[in-house]
Amino acid sequence: MTKPELSARADARRNRERLLEAARSVLAERGFEADVTEIAFRAGVGAGTLYRHFQSKEALILEVTREMASRTFRDLNEIAATVQDARECLRRTMQIGFERVKEYGQLTIALVAGTQPPQYDRVVDRQGLGNVFSSLIYRGIAQGHFRADIDVEYAVAVCFALVAPQALSELMEKRSLDEITVSTTDFILAGLTVPAPPEEE
Repeated sequence: MTKPELSARADARRNRERLLEAARSVLAERGFEADVTEIAFRAGVGAGTLYRHFQSKEALILEVTREMASRTFRDLNEIAATVQDARECLRRTMQIGFERVKEYGQLTIALVAGTQPPQYDRVVDRQGLGNVFSSLIYRGIAQGHFRADIDVEYAVAVCFALVAPQALSELMEKRSLDEITVSTTDFILAGLTVPAPPEEE
């Protein structure tokens, strides 16, 4: 391969990475309303370059959403496998979720809440994500940390409801994501945890 060919390939790789980086940024701000013109502008390339790398807006968004979903499930599976205490496991799981919100913003919120356009329905396995939370709750019950009378299905639904797009977006305007992460996790654990026995007088 000649030097000009190698240089062209390197330029193409750089352009593709710039496009993905710009897409992450625009998707974080605008979610699925992201505009390809703005993505190309932020990447410093023309629309033609964008379409040489990605056949359509949907193809570009799919690339970013699959990346986000893959990273998330990999991290969650690692936590579940290495952290035994269900309470700590739940805390770290929530941290991962809000780290994805910090990185991918409105895109993450829409995907977790299930408000994405139909063509993206299969990108995130929401049932699989729900199973992650269910297994953590059942683990906590088995360990004696969580209440045995918990309606697990309802508890999982509440976890998802806490990232409802409008409510979370409005909250993010008033509080940092670190504050939201702590408050949300504490709220969930308070509802799950076995009450301490009353102190004897």
